[in-house]
Amino acid sequence: MRAICGIALCFVSESSLRAVELTFARDVRPILAARCDKCHGQKTRKADLSLVDWAAFKRGGESGPLIVAGAPDESLLFEMIHSGSMPPEDEPSMTAEQIGVIRQWIESGADLAGYE
Repeated sequence: MRAICGIALCFVSESSLRAVELTFARDVRPILAARCDKCHGQKTRKADLSLVDWAAFKRGGESGPLIVAGAPDESLLFEMIHSGSMPPEDEPSMTAEQIGVIRQWIESGADLAGYE
């Protein structure tokens, strides 16, 4: 029986394991800090959107809430970065990997644990 279980583990994809291990503080927040804080940070809050603390992130901005936990395709945050609307044209776009991390995080429930 152990041999069968060991073989089954070989077929678990790395991306499936990564989704389970994904955390906001370690995986998502650094992307947002690098790509979003310039316009939605401590000093600037374009579209009344701030990402500086947990409450502000949950509240969202002028366009409403940023995330629908478990549903990236219904989440404004994912829609804006996936479509290329954000970051704006004069800023570097997010990489496919960064967009994928945010998608996985939202799919897994968008837990904000560790967000100060």
